[in-house]
Amino acid sequence: MGTKICTKCGKKKELSEFSFCCNRNNFRSKCKQCYQEYNERYRQKNKEKIKEKNKIYTFENKRKIKEQKKRYRQKNKEKIKKQSKKYYIKNKEKIKEQNKEQKKRYRQKNKEKIKKQKKIRHQKDKENLTSAYIANIFHTSIKNLKQYPPELIELKRIQLKVARVIKNK
Repeated sequence: MGTKICTKCGKKKELSEFSFCCNRNNFRSKCKQCYQEYNERYRQKNKEKIKEKNKIYTFENKRKIKEQKKRYRQKNKEKIKKQSKKYYIKNKEKIKEQNKEQKKRYRQKNKEKIKKQKKIRHQKDKENLTSAYIANIFHTSIKNLKQYPPELIELKRIQLKVARVIKNK
């Protein structure tokens, strides 16, 4: 393979140390290292300009970006799944803490909504005699309800149904 002289550092280097520029169908005049240094300096000097350009591009190409991301996710499902799992394992405590904080903020922000939902759910549970309602009668959680024999739970359901029928007469 041939060699070329970098216009920035002036060193003679292998062509493999220069990037190929497709639009000129030739190698760049600066070596990869000098070009990288130039790019880093440019990004440092023009942070705000680059940020604004990216913001404009993102705004003007929302649909295109959304489609690209969707295609990528479909094409790389397994890769993304592995990365997510790896990230979760590495940051388990951090994620749990974030979720805890997020739930706390949500509950504080939506107290009335949650209260209404609870009331509606309790009413439905009461009407349908769900396991959650029966557990509430036994003053235990659904998890602990499993310690009671299924016959006893079913008997309680029947007892409540009979009590309702008698009450409605």
